[in-house]
Amino acid sequence: MSEEKNKNQQDLNMCGDIGCKKSDDLKNCEKEQGEFRDDGLENNQDNELEKLKVAFEALKDRLYRENADFENSKKRMQKDLKMAVDYANEDFAKDMLPVIDALDAALNIDVKDNEFAVQIKDGVKQCVTILLKNFEKHGITPIDVSGKFDHNIHNAVSQIEAEGKESGDIVQVYQKGYMYKGRVLRAAMVVVAK
Repeated sequence: MSEEKNKNQQDLNMCGDIGCKKSDDLKNCEKEQGEFRDDGLENNQDNELEKLKVAFEALKDRLYRENADFENSKKRMQKDLKMAVDYANEDFAKDMLPVIDALDAALNIDVKDNEFAVQIKDGVKQCVTILLKNFEKHGITPIDVSGKFDHNIHNAVSQIEAEGKESGDIVQVYQKGYMYKGRVLRAAMVVVAK
């Protein structure tokens, strides 16, 4: 009887599964465990594949965004470089404005009948003409002061009552203003009608 008990115990130990009692059941049990392992491996591989797909999509999206950021930065740098080149002479142009102001002031001097002073005034007038042509050639143009006041290009120093003028009309110019390639180089200082 102890031999029979030992044999049953061996059958039970072969499988290691509580439900298996005989050695032919052991083969079935191992087969089932193998199928279970294969299903688990496939599920694990499917999970890994899904994770990789998600990671790939995230990296692809990041690549597209980084590429778009790079292209935008490149365009912004090209625009900034073009602006720097276009407006490189702006400081020089500002420095030239007092020169044209002084020459304009010399043109306003009343020389009366002094022939020598008239000739000097004509020479100054030619200098102003040449300077204004060169200004225009390089994108520097006088600001128009013939119409209504525009706070973007004019600087009102005072307001006065003026006959025949509507409110907001420019009555007098204290200092000429200039534009440089579409930018205000110096606003025109004007007196405006109330």
